[in-house]
Amino acid sequence: MAVAYVALENVVDVAQLREVLENHGPVLLRAVNDAGRFAHNEARKRITDGGTNWPAGYINNKTLNFRPATSLMRGNTGSAVITARSRPSTLTRFNATVVNDDKRKGVRVEVNRGRPKILWKAFMTNMGGNALVMMREGDYRQLPNINAHKYAWNGLVSLYGPSVDQVFKTHRDGPDGIATMALDRLEDVFAELMGFKHA
Repeated sequence: MAVAYVALENVVDVAQLREVLENHGPVLLRAVNDAGRFAHNEARKRITDGGTNWPAGYINNKTLNFRPATSLMRGNTGSAVITARSRPSTLTRFNATVVNDDKRKGVRVEVNRGRPKILWKAFMTNMGGNALVMMREGDYRQLPNINAHKYAWNGLVSLYGPSVDQVFKTHRDGPDGIATMALDRLEDVFAELMGFKHA
């Protein structure tokens, strides 16, 4: 969890700081929500423009949601929250097409933009109203560098690409990450709204 600290040069004692928090809560909430919206927009941009080949419109308020802070009263923390969908995305969303040459059958997908890959022995099917890329479990276990699968039944494995949450986390942390940018923005906006100079 990221925590923002705002250094205020004009505030010199605890009583003055308490006065700021009690009488200027709406200003603080504005700053928090401004920083939250900024982080949400930056996250949407980075995820959309990054290397993952998401379908057009896939990164929306259902897959990447922003919940603004509403109050600092009654124990509320005044937190603005960004949540990204953790459920993996089915491979059919990544330009999946059936490949059928003289000897082999498979499915071509393009999870990484501009880098299509053929999954030989995979096939597409409709199950429960969802289009899925499937593979027999024995064939799946022969793939290089596989992870333990979560979705298997009747000897079949359903194949998935990355989740929005997984990609979001790669852009969230680090010196140039979204979290750092949001904290800087929070400090600047709060100080500007309060008319303070800040360190």
